[in-house]
Amino acid sequence: MEIIKIGPWFLLAIGVATLILAILQSLKPGISKGKWFLWVFGFSLCGVAIWGPQFFSPYSSFIQTISDLYPNVSNKSTSDALMKIARGEMSPEYSDITAWYIIDHVPERIDSLLDNAINESTSSEGEEVLKNAKEILKRKRFSADLIRRMLQSSDEANILIDKIDPVMQSMVAAEIIKLPDSIRVSMKINDGKLFSLKEKKYQFLKSGF
Repeated sequence: MEIIKIGPWFLLAIGVATLILAILQSLKPGISKGKWFLWVFGFSLCGVAIWGPQFFSPYSSFIQTISDLYPNVSNKSTSDALMKIARGEMSPEYSDITAWYIIDHVPERIDSLLDNAINESTSSEGEEVLKNAKEILKRKRFSADLIRRMLQSSDEANILIDKIDPVMQSMVAAEIIKLPDSIRVSMKINDGKLFSLKEKKYQFLKSGF
């Protein structure tokens, strides 16, 4: 059972135990500050346990989704995250951040996963976020293709590719890998480096998300 689900019950148990102790203390003659502290502390814990999850639920769902995606964005974790957006299980701002995260760390089946989530959307806001993500991904690929064409016509492709932003660098490398062997050889970028750059989108996360 996840700590996020256990936490409220744990706090509620401590809160109830504290209130029981406060009741027992109240049966004793005299009034002390300690008794009032037990009452306040007990009610506070119970309040946090009961209303806290409702208040923090959108944020906790977002954190759980991102932690499932980190450090490697797999097809399954991506599908789960996209369906949460499609069903409106996250607030719009968290849905946007999650979608941006996914399209910056593109799994192999991102197109079919996005289409499936859009088709199964039950939330209009979620559907809009997904459609925007699909359009942004399309633009990123267009930019990657333009950069690939530029590198293809340059004598310094092997040097210039190292100067590109890590996320775009990964997409450009993926585009170059699709080219015929003869063209890749003429660009003087060996396949080992290309595959390494393609996976770099995961490596740069280790410096901090």
